Amino acid sequence: MKSLLITAVALACLLSVTMERANAQSNKGETSSQVPRQSIFAQPQTSEWGSACPPNCAEHLGDASRSRNESSLGKASREWGYFDVGGDVISPRSHQEYLTRAGGGSFAMGFRPLRYLQTGLWGSFLGNFNGTPDSSATYTCTSGCSGTYTATIKSHGNLLAIDSRVVLPLFRERLQISAGGGLAWLGISQSADTGNVNVPATCPPICGDTRGHGPTEVIEIKYFPGGGHVGFGFHVRGMQVKSSGLNFDAAAAGGTYHDNFLLIGGQVSVRFGMH
Repeated sequence: MKSLLITAVALACLLSVTMERANAQSNKGETSSQVPRQSIFAQPQTSEWGSACPPNCAEHLGDASRSRNESSLGKASREWGYFDVGGDVISPRSHQEYLTRAGGGSFAMGFRPLRYLQTGLWGSFLGNFNGTPDSSATYTCTSGCSGTYTATIKSHGNLLAIDSRVVLPLFRERLQISAGGGLAWLGISQSADTGNVNVPATCPPICGDTRGHGPTEVIEIKYFPGGGHVGFGFHVRGMQVKSSGLNFDAAAAGGTYHDNFLLIGGQVSVRFGMH
């Protein structure tokens, strides 16, 4: 994953330099082609429409030239913040304990204080990735009912990550490539549902709960059609999680586990505060 991150950043930088050189040559050719021909006879300086150039004409022309150059380099209006909604699939890459693949919904929010830097928060509500099958338990009614109820106990995973990234904006902010790293917290817990509000299902000790944390790295590509506020994206995230066991059987046995995960997903992105 680290080699993939380094390769993506290198390719993005190379693409940026190539585009800037091409745009600079294009602007140079455009400027030279617009130089008016001068006559050998002395004539007053006039514009193309025959009117004399006002005193602040050169200043306006300079501002317009700088605006064209910035536009050609992709320095369009950028967002102040963003909010994403999508889905992820988590896959374990190590075999220290029994873990399985699972999927779920995700969200992200963050800020972009500088054109080439952003920081944000990422969260995912994952399914059961620790391989523990659903189970059941019997609860006795306490009030408003009688008898016993059978509750279904299910496992639910959750992920929370914070990271900072370098952002490479291309094509006037229509395409954004970002890469960086941070810290992730990954956990899994169980909940019991009896189907009756008068029959509380207390967890624990019947339900399990375990979690871990570790470094994370992420690569993301976003595209905003027409340079608008709404776009879509694709991301790949790696995580190296240290825990006392993300599988309930491993957690009961004790010890320390180092698990690697790969998270792949997509999202719809909304950016706001363009300036």
